[in-house]
Amino acid sequence: MDTLLHDYLLLSLDDHSGKPDVVDGYAASAAIGAALWAELQLIGAVGAVSADRYLLGEAAEGLDGVLGVAVDRLRRDKPFKATWAISRLGHQRHRQLALEELVAGGVLREERDKLWIITWRRRWPTTDGSTHEEDLRGRLRLWLQTVSQDTPPGREDLLLSLLRYTKLLGQLWSEGELARLRPLIEERTRRAPVGQLAKQVADSTRAAVTAATAAATG
Repeated sequence: MDTLLHDYLLLSLDDHSGKPDVVDGYAASAAIGAALWAELQLIGAVGAVSADRYLLGEAAEGLDGVLGVAVDRLRRDKPFKATWAISRLGHQRHRQLALEELVAGGVLREERDKLWIITWRRRWPTTDGSTHEEDLRGRLRLWLQTVSQDTPPGREDLLLSLLRYTKLLGQLWSEGELARLRPLIEERTRRAPVGQLAKQVADSTRAAVTAATAAATG
């Protein structure tokens, strides 16, 4: 329950209302895919076979939960690009599974807003007494205070990269803090470009949908 996707989703939800703060649907989907992709790389479930071609590895076998479902989405015989994988993994089913795992772990609770008997929105506020998200925020803030330009890129950089490119850095730092930290954030996320890949996938998907809509209505 401590994957990049779980952490990203926690930070993308408003603590009290449980509503997502990412309003751009393309960006939100791409971030889901990118978080899963980065996690699979971290645990060695995918490996590079050339400059930008990957295949599933032995560590991909036996995974359960949302990671197991994600691996099944990537099964193919020929090498694939990172952007293809992120696009495949950016599925609302993966988001739902990760949220259900956070609920099962006591971190979030699910609430349903109904009109008469019809659910029109689901929300995931933080569970009373849970410090999981607070601890996560504290770790990230402390890490950025202590990290140096010489520190190799790691998990924190990947999460920071996703937050930056989906405009969620304000969840952890004030505008004044971000102004001071911007050079460091830009350098750390340059070394962990998963957020940039998510942005690339989101922009490409948006452009494809716009072109298809124009062609259908033209």
